[in-house]
This record gives sequence, structure tokens and C-alpha cells, in this order.
Amino acid sequence: MGKDISVIIVTYNSETYIYDCLDSLFKNNDIDDRLEVIIVDNMSVHVNSMFETIKSRYKNRVTLIKNNKNGGYGQGNNVGINNSSAPIIMIMNPDVRLVAPIFRRAISFFEKDDTVDMLGMKQMISSSKKGISYDIDPDKNILCQIFLRRIANWSDIFNENIMFFSGACFFLRKKSFQKIGMFDENLFLYGEEYDIFCRYKKYIPNSKKVYVPNMVYLHLIDKRIETIEHIRMMHLSMLYVFNKFGLNVNDYIRREII
Repeated sequence: MGKDISVIIVTYNSETYIYDCLDSLFKNNDIDDRLEVIIVDNMSVHVNSMFETIKSRYKNRVTLIKNNKNGGYGQGNNVGINNSSAPIIMIMNPDVRLVAPIFRRAISFFEKDDTVDMLGMKQMISSSKKGISYDIDPDKNILCQIFLRRIANWSDIFNENIMFFSGACFFLRKKSFQKIGMFDENLFLYGEEYDIFCRYKKYIPNSKKVYVPNMVYLHLIDKRIETIEHIRMMHLSMLYVFNKFGLNVNDYIRREII
């Protein structure tokens, strides 16, 4: 039987999260054998024991790939996509949990309209607390951008022309994603979502991005602590994307860094 959706999960020292992540996937699988699950490991310390546990628990329901390097989030996902067989891809972080079946509905959005290339869902970071499901184009000189981002997410107001989905969990049409070049492997971590947003606008301007607020996932980041190194990497990644597309780097530096 052919696959309808391929779920790609990139792991790096993710043993704490991956088993519950997979449990939530299979518990909420409403398309049975038409779901493909691929894990790409970016050279975790305990990859062998993690893969053995996954094989023991899930048998042949999970395809396991050892990456030959830790090339980052985008490169790992590209390895998974290149080994996938379904026309629809779901990118999923190992610290994400599905809370309800979503795959049938996702398929229907892509099948009803062949210009839909991305589908985003509502991110929750606890059972009662919303996360950031999408962000605002940082090239838009919008006053109080951080405040507006929170209001937009709180109110489920999404404008595909100036907003882009969180990279924690979202769907892609594989054919169009391949057309725009997939993930830019020069980005190790952070900035990938904005880079994808810019490339869809540039290469497939009629591409549609659909936000479905009653499709929900849980992202376990409520107690995550951002280090100085993470913040530095985030800004370097965004500066790379701004330079790549000829955007106003000076405005970004004044607004976000200085």
C-alpha cells in the first residue's frame, strides 16, 4: 500500500522525548498503513541504544536512519525527505506530541486545492497555554511586532502574506518543497521557517499556506531555557536569511539586536 503522509523527525540526544513522541503519533494515526514515520539521527551519543529501543517497541513501523554527520535541523530533515515515499510531509520535532488524529484532515486540505503547499496547526505549550504557532515577517517594519505576534496567535488571526509557521510541527507538499530547494543546509539551527517563507514567495508566488486552528499539537518548550549561544545562533541565522534575499539588514539589527 502506498503512503499518504511521511512524518520526518530529526533527533539529537533526544532519548528523553522520542518515545512519547512516537506513542502520540501511533495513538493518533487515523490513516493506518498509509502513514510513514522516518527518524533521522544527527549523531546522538546513545543512538544505538535509542534505535534498539525503537525497533523493540515499534518493529518495522519506523524507518531509522543514522546521519553521517550532524548537519543541523534542515540537513537532517532533507535526508528524511529524500528517503520518504509520500506526497505530503509532516515535519515534527521530537518534543512535539499529537493530541488528536489529524492526518485525514491534513490530506483533505492538500487534495481539495493543489495550490496549498503548507499547512500549519495551533501550537500549545501546555494543556491551557498557547504557544507561537506562527510569526510575523521581520522584514515588515511593523510597530510593536512582538506584541502583535502575541495578539495574532492568541486570536488565531493568520495572514499568509506576512506570517510563517513555527518549525516545530507542520505539513508540506513534497513536490513544491523540492521545487524551492527544500531546507537550506547553510542554516544549522533557527531561521529555516523564514527562509522557506521567503523562497515560496519568490519561486511559487501563488502558493497557499493554510492555518487550521482546530488542529492542535503540544510542544514541550514551556520550561526551556534559552542560552546566550542559542540567541546568538538565532540572530546569525536571521542575518544570513536577510542577506540572502537582499532584505534590510540594518533595520533588523536596530530592531532586534541593538
